[in-house]
Amino acid sequence: MQETIQLKPVTQKKNKSNFLLEMNEKDKEINNQIIKNMNKRVNYLKNPRFKINKAPVLFSYINTKQDIVVDKDQITSFRVFPKQLVFREYMLNGMYEIDLYVTNATGTLQRIKVLPPEKKEFQIAAIKYPTKEDGFIAPGMSAILKVRFNPSSLAEFDDTIAVITEDHILKVPLLARKEPPQLDLPSQLDCQSCWIGDQVETRFVVKNSGGEAGYRFFINNQQDQQEEENYIQIGNFYLSPAEFFLHKGETQIIQAIFKPDVEGEVIENIILGCDNLTQATLKLIGRGNMVELGILGIDNINLENQEQLQKIFFNDPIPKVETSRQLKIRNKTSVKVKYHWYLQNDDKELKLEDEQNYYSIQPQEGYFQPNEVIDFTIFLKSEEYYPLFQTAYLIIDDIPFESIRNPPPNLKQQFENNSQSVAIGSNSIKPSITYFEFELISKSALGEVSVTPQFYKFPIPICVNTLAQYKFKLSTTSKTQMKYQINPLQLDYFYIQDQQGVINNEAEIVLGIQSSEVGHKKLEYRVDFDYANSILITVFAEIIAPIISVKQSWLNYGLIQTYSLESQELTINNLSPVPALIKAQSGSDQRLLFNKDQFEIKPNSSISFKVEFQSREAETYNDFLYFQVENGDCIVLDVFAEVQNPSVSLNRLSLNIDTLYCGNTYTFDQRAQQYIQLQNLGNISTPFEWVVDNEKQDKYLVQFEPKKGVLKPKTNQIIKFSIKPKEGGKLNELFVCEVQGLQYPLGFEMNTMIYGLSVEYELVDDSAHISSKTSVSSKSKSLKDSRKSLLKADTEIKNQQMDKLEFYNCTINQPKQAKFLIKNTSGIHTQFNLYMRKYQPHALEEQSTIFDDFDAKSQAARTIKFAESSISKSVSKKGKITQGGRPVVLLTNKIEKTHNFTSEAGLKLNKQKKMEHDQRVYLSNNLGIAVVFEPSSGTLNAYGSVVVQVTVFNDICGLFEDLMCCDIRGLPTKEFPIAIDIKGSPIVISPSQLGFNYKTDFPTFDLGTYMRNFGTISRDFRVMNTGPQDIELEWKIYNLGNSTISDYFEIKITEPQLGSDQLCDVQFIANEPPESKDGPFQVVPNKERIKQRKEKHFTLHFTTQDTGNYSACLVARPRLINQDKTIGEVAFYVKSETITPYLTFDKLEKLEGGFQVKFQKWSSGYNQKQEKKLILVNRQKSSFVCTFEIEGPFKIMQTSTNSPQKYELGMKTEIAKTFNLVTDSHVELLIKFEGYQPNDPVNWPLTYKVYHHGSINIFYANGDKQSIELEGILLRPFVHLNTSGIDQVEGPEVLDFGDVQEDKTIAIYLSNLSLVPAQWKLQHQKNPLRKNIVDRTMTFEDKEEMKKTDDPSVFEFQITEGKLDGPSTMVHTLPHATCLPYQITIDDIRELGVQPFKILIRFKPTGELLYKSKYRIKVQDGPSVDFILRGTGKDLIKRKV
Repeated sequence: MQETIQLKPVTQKKNKSNFLLEMNEKDKEINNQIIKNMNKRVNYLKNPRFKINKAPVLFSYINTKQDIVVDKDQITSFRVFPKQLVFREYMLNGMYEIDLYVTNATGTLQRIKVLPPEKKEFQIAAIKYPTKEDGFIAPGMSAILKVRFNPSSLAEFDDTIAVITEDHILKVPLLARKEPPQLDLPSQLDCQSCWIGDQVETRFVVKNSGGEAGYRFFINNQQDQQEEENYIQIGNFYLSPAEFFLHKGETQIIQAIFKPDVEGEVIENIILGCDNLTQATLKLIGRGNMVELGILGIDNINLENQEQLQKIFFNDPIPKVETSRQLKIRNKTSVKVKYHWYLQNDDKELKLEDEQNYYSIQPQEGYFQPNEVIDFTIFLKSEEYYPLFQTAYLIIDDIPFESIRNPPPNLKQQFENNSQSVAIGSNSIKPSITYFEFELISKSALGEVSVTPQFYKFPIPICVNTLAQYKFKLSTTSKTQMKYQINPLQLDYFYIQDQQGVINNEAEIVLGIQSSEVGHKKLEYRVDFDYANSILITVFAEIIAPIISVKQSWLNYGLIQTYSLESQELTINNLSPVPALIKAQSGSDQRLLFNKDQFEIKPNSSISFKVEFQSREAETYNDFLYFQVENGDCIVLDVFAEVQNPSVSLNRLSLNIDTLYCGNTYTFDQRAQQYIQLQNLGNISTPFEWVVDNEKQDKYLVQFEPKKGVLKPKTNQIIKFSIKPKEGGKLNELFVCEVQGLQYPLGFEMNTMIYGLSVEYELVDDSAHISSKTSVSSKSKSLKDSRKSLLKADTEIKNQQMDKLEFYNCTINQPKQAKFLIKNTSGIHTQFNLYMRKYQPHALEEQSTIFDDFDAKSQAARTIKFAESSISKSVSKKGKITQGGRPVVLLTNKIEKTHNFTSEAGLKLNKQKKMEHDQRVYLSNNLGIAVVFEPSSGTLNAYGSVVVQVTVFNDICGLFEDLMCCDIRGLPTKEFPIAIDIKGSPIVISPSQLGFNYKTDFPTFDLGTYMRNFGTISRDFRVMNTGPQDIELEWKIYNLGNSTISDYFEIKITEPQLGSDQLCDVQFIANEPPESKDGPFQVVPNKERIKQRKEKHFTLHFTTQDTGNYSACLVARPRLINQDKTIGEVAFYVKSETITPYLTFDKLEKLEGGFQVKFQKWSSGYNQKQEKKLILVNRQKSSFVCTFEIEGPFKIMQTSTNSPQKYELGMKTEIAKTFNLVTDSHVELLIKFEGYQPNDPVNWPLTYKVYHHGSINIFYANGDKQSIELEGILLRPFVHLNTSGIDQVEGPEVLDFGDVQEDKTIAIYLSNLSLVPAQWKLQHQKNPLRKNIVDRTMTFEDKEEMKKTDDPSVFEFQITEGKLDGPSTMVHTLPHATCLPYQITIDDIRELGVQPFKILIRFKPTGELLYKSKYRIKVQDGPSVDFILRGTGKDLIKRKV
């Protein structure tokens, strides 16, 4: 029997061969050299800190040795930051903290000692050194002192912290400063004046322009101070609130109440204290007042020293006639008193409804000024004839009883009875007081009234529902104005024009009747008067209905033309004695027209009624015509019409004649070969008329016979046509005949050649050059092309045919001249006249008048001062006036007449002076250009010629075009294009402006680089007007690089000019790009007026939401004020760049774009890949503000940046997330993947890998967003069981040992595919009990399960638990022979990595049974692995005990 082999655990790696553990010769030599170097003696330098032995600086030196106590850190070995600690904006009992950095500025280790502040409000909370082991501060390192401030009051505090170094004592100031409050409260609070026994409230608005603070009112004697419910009382004054708090910029209303008890001025002092331990004394001022009134007299009767007036009589008043009396009352005090009058009837009862007052008092209300006497007028206008009694009360308002001095008797009685009279009409909170009472008494009587006539009968019958009126006359003998009212006694058929009225002496009333019933009617009216007895008026009338008739019962228009107007007349008779009101109306169609729709026929008469029919298209018309009689019957007529289209034509459409001569009359009729004939092919007569153009009578005279008429149906009309030409040339005219009813007129065309007067134009001067016959036409050429043609060199062209005039190289304010010839090549005498369409010169006065007047005004001209100009600086030396020399003699007109120049230079000077004078006169047309012809008009003899000199005067620049008109009598006006190019511009871009580059063709304005959608960028620039006139400037912006422009030029090909050898004329016309209205650039103001020689500021705004390089051209065409002509152009380029804010990441982008950072979290604990540092760099050309936010199971642990710009606007947090990054600065983020807990089955299921995603979102100030993807991987250990021993070979799930007699050993391999170490343990799994199954339904596996024995003791494992690192290498079994030469094998390579774990399993059955057991490899925080072992014991060998 074979011995049992004891298996050992194989938890350690396989030992290498011995020779691999020994050093080779080269390694031994290196190590021996290291040992020799270690035996050498080394001399170390002495610590620089101990080179000089110094005594330590003690705390007591701060008072004894002032030479080592310093306030500045430049002479010490340490630097502090900040230089002084200032606490601001603190509150009472608050805790504030500032860090003080003490930095070692030497090259050696240093120590410091700190002496804390003396005051209790300051304290040092902690000192943090660079290292925790000791208190040394290394070079460049800092100790941090946390200084706290706990204010005990809101006053200012000063203290110091003493930092004691090894050689000095440095004092660091500690300051607590709040911004001092600043109130705009006056030192004297005027509470105004008040009645005794009353109170007045005054509000004072206090604004704090300084720092926040609390305030409180006090008085000097605290015993007299009364304070409750936040108000304070001092004497007769009350202030509220007594205590208040104001922030900076806030306001507070101080309410002051003054209650006087004595008459005169009252003054009190009060103290306003502040919580910063300051105070101010304020003065309260008020005045107490009393009132007294007195009666001076009535109607010039003095009553000042007599008894009180009680009754006022109005004797014999006239009813409705106003009478009055004067009452004088004086205010005996120096205070303004408010009053009003109240009138009450004699019943002395209080009525809420309005009472009828016959009396009135003016002024009815108002104020008594101090010591003022008011004349009150009491008016009476009696409305009744009986006596009138009323009481007038003079009431004073808003005055208490206590303030009345020397009250009148009625008030004394009220005071004695302790009662107060209530006055009507007061809206005050205090009862109004009746100061005076007056009883008003009057009497009046009735009047007499008559009516003419009292009875009236209408002489003629009245139509039904027709109003009949008659005027009645009312008269009275009374002088009083009376009111009357008319009331009908019957309720039907009455009419009253004015039911109420007024009678002065006489009055007319209009009464009438309007009945809907036929018969005799009677109406009665009663007239009531206010001051007379009533009278009765009776009216009689007969009522009848109107009857009309029409002779014919239909209306037939017969055959009419389309779109024509036909009319017929009807006779309508009124058979009744009353007028008939008739309304005419057509049927469904509105083609029947009436001269009036509604009309009236007098009784027993008739009228003619005109009915017009407006035809339209061809049709058979049938309709009805209604005549509706008001209050009568209706008459209906049938209307018929046959409408047809006219059919008229001409026999020919043209007259073609070879030759005609001026002055002859040519007639074309039926005798001529060619004649004109009108043909009517229709059934209706058609009017026609030939149209003669009177505007062309200067060219020819035409006549048509007949000129107009009516063409009968189916007839022809020959038209006699005569023409007399007046001008020569080619005639191509259209003659029109208007035919009624036709949509379009008829006509014929006449083509012929007319010979007569002939004039030619030739250029005889080389100052201007004509365009060749092959050149481009000026009308189709753009300004730019014309300018190029003007810059060509002069060519000598004399006596050539002139097509146009071009003046090039003209300079502003310098005239230009040219000459041309007008030649009459015919034998006809004529007249000519030259003028310009646009640039006509101003009328020139007589030369003698102007020059004679110049001498008289020469003295005044010397004192005229002109504005400084650049022209004045370039005057030659001869024109300068030097001081101290001979006076300059002015060459007046008088001197020139007696001592004129005779030399060639002098004559040239005279000519120049005359030219300048003419220019001033001609250019007064305010157009900037004036073209003068000499001569401008005259006689052109037969076969003669005239030389005309053309002079162009200007004071403006640019390219201008106009037409020179030559009006030759007998010929049409000839127009020649004139192009004038004047160089120079009065408007320039001001030099030396920031951002402008003047070295380019046009100035370039660079705005810089900005973030897109970052608001509006504004920059200013200046433009100067160097000219002598005010100019209006309007900017236009053209975006460069505009892709919408397809063609920059328009090419036009036309026929060549006659006599040219060219095939065609090619014209290039520049297309102006579209103006940018809503582009990124805007100029404010867009349109502005610039005064002479002044500078104007403009603002350029740049706004865009997109990115890219933006460039535009700003063009302004200066224009003189009140003129449409532009003078040159001002232009400059502007450019700017907008970028999308973007932070560069030091990682490679993914293929699909974007960045992704991967993290790992192990279930076993922390690993290095769970945290990562990210560095984001601003590589853009612009700085920007950005904020970092994180999403997902990630967290920002720490941030830092090297940007010098700090972001101060955001809220202070533990970890800064908002940064202001300049160009090439970066921000560093420490990101941690927090993930989830391993025991969270929802977010971290029991699988090998679980992915969670998040992102870092970067929000920029302009609204853009940038994201960086974050990927977090949750890793668990993942154990793999290899039962075959070779990778890529799948092993069986059930390991079968087969039939074993004694024992058998097999190997399995355990691999960890994860980076997470796997803590594993082997466990046996019991099989559940199986129910009995019928044999015929059992499978082979079921039968085996019924026979198996689950005994785990027969299976022995080399190891049952352990820790397996990962990831494991591949499992291979390669043959290895020790006799072969040694080389590194795959096993050696595996030993250098993580080897799969090999586990030996021995099966030692104890009986001849089938053994089958299930085992599970339980992995901590990871998925488990199950496997089954099976084996059969057979022919067992007996084992030794």
